[in-house]
Amino acid sequence: MLSRLTFLLRHFGVLLAFFLIMKVAFLLIGEHFNPLQWGAVWWHGLTLDIATAGYLTAPLWLLLLVSLFVPIPSLLLRRIYTTYAVVVGALLALIGVANQCLYAFWGFPIDGTIFTYLDSPKGAAASVSPLYLVGAALLVAAVATALV
Repeated sequence: MLSRLTFLLRHFGVLLAFFLIMKVAFLLIGEHFNPLQWGAVWWHGLTLDIATAGYLTAPLWLLLLVSLFVPIPSLLLRRIYTTYAVVVGALLALIGVANQCLYAFWGFPIDGTIFTYLDSPKGAAASVSPLYLVGAALLVAAVATALV
């Protein structure tokens, strides 16, 4: 029981650390390098980061809760977790890197505007060189791998 709780807290902590690291990367890459404001940025976003990490950890809480009452083989639990971690890691990496890359072109972080470009990805990528897209894709893969 304690090992399951430790596992969930570790997963939650990794997600929270990822969000904080992405804030640092955004501040450094986005040329908003004012270390005096970093504390305020972290503090302001901390509640959202905790909530998001909680939402992303909730399915694992539920799975482990069910496994207390229904015998689920540990190999199956690991496979479910691995699949979940890969999907969540890839999505977070994609969103994080896209936010970094698009901010330079748009001048504001990703918000609902991104949905207007989902109909025509070619139009969204037209102003970016193919080499830039390849670099961004490699960065997404590296971040996703590090997160999982």
